[in-house]
Amino acid sequence: MLDKSALLLSKEVEKALEKTFCNLCENGEHFYYCTLTTSGDGGMPAFSAWSKEALLKMEDDELKWSYADSPYCLYKYDEYWKVVEDMWWKRPHIHNLPYEQYVEEFTVRIEILVLAMKNLDNAGFFGLNQKRDDIFINVELAPPDKTNTERAQLLNPSTSVILKEWLVEMAE
Repeated sequence: MLDKSALLLSKEVEKALEKTFCNLCENGEHFYYCTLTTSGDGGMPAFSAWSKEALLKMEDDELKWSYADSPYCLYKYDEYWKVVEDMWWKRPHIHNLPYEQYVEEFTVRIEILVLAMKNLDNAGFFGLNQKRDDIFINVELAPPDKTNTERAQLLNPSTSVILKEWLVEMAE
């Protein structure tokens, strides 16, 4: 269960993600991938997305699921993510915590991001410019680990073809 400050931060992540993705969808592209990625030590999350059109321009299918190689990685970060960044860094300094508290804080940070994605998904948000089943959403760790797969299965409809593609191509 998230405490009040974590819930407030999740709402700010939700707002930033909504503004970012809505602005991005104005380009008329068809997005198949939208993720919030954080480091294995719970650093500030990075927004990233891929569209079918952007991947075609890159002419490299190996980049299909790479948040870092997307032309939309950190899209509008300075414009929409300042409040999140300020609140994120006011959380406990994770590296100074004893191991148990470190794990607890790291878990809270992931839950903050997952809740924001779930709330937007439940509101029908990821159906912009495409059917919901055509877009894969996730909260990912970099470098990847098996928890990425667990969250992918939690955040996406089990019948989704795009989830099945990701599971075959990327699951840990």
